[in-house]
Amino acid sequence: MKWIKPAVLFAVLAFTSYAYADTMVVGSVSDRNLSGGLCSSAATSSNAVSLNCGAGSTSDGLAQVSAAIGPLSASMQVFLTSSGNPMTPGTTTLALANLSWNIDGTYVLTGGTGYGYVDWSATSYRHGEGGGGLFGPCSITLDGVTENCDLNSGSAGGSFIVPYNTPVNLIFGASYAAGAANFDNVYSGMNLSIDGLRSVDPSTTPESPTWMLVVLATAITVVVRVRTSRSAR
Repeated sequence: MKWIKPAVLFAVLAFTSYAYADTMVVGSVSDRNLSGGLCSSAATSSNAVSLNCGAGSTSDGLAQVSAAIGPLSASMQVFLTSSGNPMTPGTTTLALANLSWNIDGTYVLTGGTGYGYVDWSATSYRHGEGGGGLFGPCSITLDGVTENCDLNSGSAGGSFIVPYNTPVNLIFGASYAAGAANFDNVYSGMNLSIDGLRSVDPSTTPESPTWMLVVLATAITVVVRVRTSRSAR
């Protein structure tokens, strides 16, 4: 009866790994002051980054970034400012910022039967030098179907049709870059959300479907019966 324990282990693994979400946000900033000194900072996180370089003074300039990622969302705020001496043309501070977001997870659409809609929406604003920075390629892939998300447009949205109560894979990726020089500023932001799917926190055990609960209960019942039988002997 040594096969019983592996069977229980398999059921438990299925129970705890039914859904997951891997998220990552990467950010970097740099600021070159009037003296040629360079400040740079970078970070990678599964949830949020907050970076700062410079002091915002005439000789220093400033580069600030805050960005976040969740199982079904992404956001950012960027502020860059370039300072200098107006009496010395061509001499200014230089502030730069770069960001990227990624989601790779398995989710379930609940609350119905057959097929349902998963909606996504994004809003953004870009002000300042170079149009306030530029968002790079952005895409959302759900259950093998891909939609492009133009984050430079100010607002964007779309919809997927997926089966209810069936695990589907979600992949999201986007990037952003901006720079400020010649006394200009950049003030930009973005918020994206994906609605309708069951949000999964990878640090917790998600609700499992009925068939997995049945498998787990059956395996445990078999173990209990075997142990009872052995005790009776």
